[in-house]
Amino acid sequence: MRYLLLCLLLVPAVAVSGQARTDSVQVLTEIELRDGSRFVGSVTSEDDEVVMLRTLGGSEVRILKSEIASRRRISGRVDDGELRRFDPHGSRLFFGPTGRSLEKSEGYLAAYYVFFGFAAYGITDRFTMAGGTLLMPQAFGDVVWVAPRLGISNSGRTQSSIGVLAGFGDGGGAGVMYGAWTRGAPDKAFTVGAGLGFADGEVDANPVVLLGLERVTSRRTKLMVESYLVPTLAAGAVVIAGVRFFGSGLAADLGLVGVVGEDADFPAIPWLSFAYHFGK
Repeated sequence: MRYLLLCLLLVPAVAVSGQARTDSVQVLTEIELRDGSRFVGSVTSEDDEVVMLRTLGGSEVRILKSEIASRRRISGRVDDGELRRFDPHGSRLFFGPTGRSLEKSEGYLAAYYVFFGFAAYGITDRFTMAGGTLLMPQAFGDVVWVAPRLGISNSGRTQSSIGVLAGFGDGGGAGVMYGAWTRGAPDKAFTVGAGLGFADGEVDANPVVLLGLERVTSRRTKLMVESYLVPTLAAGAVVIAGVRFFGSGLAADLGLVGVVGEDADFPAIPWLSFAYHFGK
């Protein structure tokens, strides 16, 4: 539990330390060739056969389209001529949502504790359709959940969205209706959310509040804290704290989840999840 409290103090401090950065945020193009070569830069021109790319070092590269194996848009912060990628999984924390939405044709596949599978896909720049199921139904039973989500606003440093997470099994259905608001840059931000649970046609009048913090600390790591304030939980808040290791597509989240409060006697347990991002 001390680890959770340390992370709660550490992430805000790290986020504040980065407020004075003035490095430019850019959206660039990453092109990988069939021979494994990879180039990152800005497309200056292209036709049916050739792409002209200006790299971060200022060089002009002529690339034949017939040699391109993949092409994708990436975003990051340029620091002394080097691109520090942003986490491509910015639409979610460990499990809960941020206010950010997936863009059209962007998506991810995720597995929580290996047993719970989840997939999300951007139908438009605002609307995301997601859902999942248990990867081992013989052990836990047949459960399916759906999670449509709609982006409400995106003003650069502030994003908001609303959505529903609903699960259905042999015993009926239950879920939560929620809204999330995120403020900050892609590499340092905080999220506030609230949701109302429902089950068997009835809605719980006691809202659950989500508080999230995230800060990219290196080229491949991000510190995160995700906490839920539950009115009916006398012990306090449910908190997940830890680190995300990410690349251009894959991400792994490692942390601890536990209950923080004076009367909390539930021991912290490990958190483990994996995700693969695809699309833009």
